[in-house]
Amino acid sequence: MFDDLVLGIAGQVIGHQYKSSTKPKAIGIRRLLLGTDKAISDCAKSFKSLVNAYPGKHVTLRYVTAHFASVGDKGQFGVKDRDSKDFFRTKDQHPDWTLADWRASIWQPIIDELVDASGICEDDFERFFHRFTIEFGAPPTIDLNFNLDPAARDQVIELARAIGDLVGRDDGKTSWTRQELLDELGCSPESPRVSPRSPSPTRWRGSHGQSWRAAASSNAGMRQCWRQHRSRA
Repeated sequence: MFDDLVLGIAGQVIGHQYKSSTKPKAIGIRRLLLGTDKAISDCAKSFKSLVNAYPGKHVTLRYVTAHFASVGDKGQFGVKDRDSKDFFRTKDQHPDWTLADWRASIWQPIIDELVDASGICEDDFERFFHRFTIEFGAPPTIDLNFNLDPAARDQVIELARAIGDLVGRDDGKTSWTRQELLDELGCSPESPRVSPRSPSPTRWRGSHGQSWRAAASSNAGMRQCWRQHRSRA
């Protein structure tokens, strides 16, 4: 899990997992993280794996889904009069809560379930949960992302093409430096936002073109490269 896209940027390692759907629907915390596949365990183990693979780097995880948090499961996971949307809103509002903070809140029953199902110790869970975000309502295709203007849409499509070309080559590689991506885009090494002198390792895996587009659009350095690329065309 979290191998759809792994970005290395300025001392950070950001693992992404994308769950796209053409028919988004309400999803609760139990189904999302505590279902039969115990996704919380995969998430926690992925975090530890990235921490071990990139010592000294600040590792975070982003779980991006087209579904939306349920408001129809009030009281169904041990917390009276609260639903899954309330839980995820609380997590967004208090990203620095310790495990003790969570257990001192009304969310203690569901937090204890998550800790038990994660398969990692409490100290590791606290660090993991700090750096784990879930983003609901992601557009399932680039055409449905109405937050992008035409120029940004072109940029995302071009980045998706470049990354897809790198991934599709039959050379056995699963990781590329920032400079290799810049070269694929035909970008200048003088880009002020992307330094070729200390390229960050970046790894892409998977086969979902929209995954590349969603992640590429969030990289400010790549946006600057794109502007230079277009200005020389």
